[in-house]
Amino acid sequence: MNTEDKSIKKRGRKKSTSPLQNILNPKTFVHKLYNEIESNQELIIWNEYDSNRSFIITDINLFTANVLPRLFKHCNYASFVRQLNKYGFNKIKQSDLNPSLLSDHKCNPTSNQNNINVFRNDFFQKDRVDLLPNIKRQETPHNSELSKDLTNILQKTFINVQNDIPSNDFTLQSDNDVINKVIIKVLKLEKLVQDQFQKQQNKIDFLTHELDTLKKFIGCDINPSSRNNSVHDLKDPSDNKPPTLLPGFHILLCEDDDICIQICRKFLEKMDCKITVVNDGISCIQTLKENPNKYDLILMDIIIPQLDGTTATAVIRSMNSNVPIIAMTGNVHEDDLLQYLQNGMTDVLAKPFNRRDLHEMLVRYLANKVPTMTND
Repeated sequence: MNTEDKSIKKRGRKKSTSPLQNILNPKTFVHKLYNEIESNQELIIWNEYDSNRSFIITDINLFTANVLPRLFKHCNYASFVRQLNKYGFNKIKQSDLNPSLLSDHKCNPTSNQNNINVFRNDFFQKDRVDLLPNIKRQETPHNSELSKDLTNILQKTFINVQNDIPSNDFTLQSDNDVINKVIIKVLKLEKLVQDQFQKQQNKIDFLTHELDTLKKFIGCDINPSSRNNSVHDLKDPSDNKPPTLLPGFHILLCEDDDICIQICRKFLEKMDCKITVVNDGISCIQTLKENPNKYDLILMDIIIPQLDGTTATAVIRSMNSNVPIIAMTGNVHEDDLLQYLQNGMTDVLAKPFNRRDLHEMLVRYLANKVPTMTND
């Protein structure tokens, strides 16, 4: 047998795989997640109390430390949740969980309901691999792809106009269609550029604010006319009294955890603030749309149902709202902070926090303001 025959024979050898293997083998986020649930059965399991139509992260801390690095090459739980949201998974609120689930040691081994999460997607079910292709990642087209598409359309338009040669497949009507497509593409490209510019501007504003705070802290002179929101900038060096807030500020709290809601409500009431609570990102956006000038500040949890806090903030900023939005999260890695800033968040309040931490954050952004006067 010559070398060519051996090569042909070698190329012809194919490892036989079942249809099920062909579905599970692709290295996509959804398939990796499905395979992990099937093989792990400890830190991430199917939810038997929901007829296996959702899955449970039984211990967020161990899952972040042990599973994420092996499965997705990182240990950022907030990033994992954002990825779930992009694929259409929704976090189920603690209040909607079956009480038997919370008392089941297999589902909640630490007996801490704040250390478990349950996520659901109607196309993500046990023994229903055939549904996985229906789960699509939702994202906007990349700028370079859009520009390339736009260039091709422009070339097609101008070449035909320049030649001015009648063609059966390029009538006057098709010319108008192409021009309309060009206009649509240009508008989309303009929107993308504006969004990128706004994100960079938000980042610059935040860094400028932090730099001013640092200068004040180390004793450097700062131009009194410059923009400062730092707690240090609000203090008179000769005055040791802590800054105070005027009573009546209206705070919009976006949080789905009942215990955290109770703690925040208790803290805010002691500061004479009014509180409105919503439990998911979509409700937060809708509440702000209905009363755009009612709220003086928003406390935004990151991992919330329907729409995560980062995405909800980006939507709010697209509504031209300048209300301070404070992220409440335990994920304060550099990549996370950059993500929050790029989507328009004003500052970050690291969990767990106490009453003093929350008070200092409110002082930073509300001490030089008066409460919004609205009729409740």
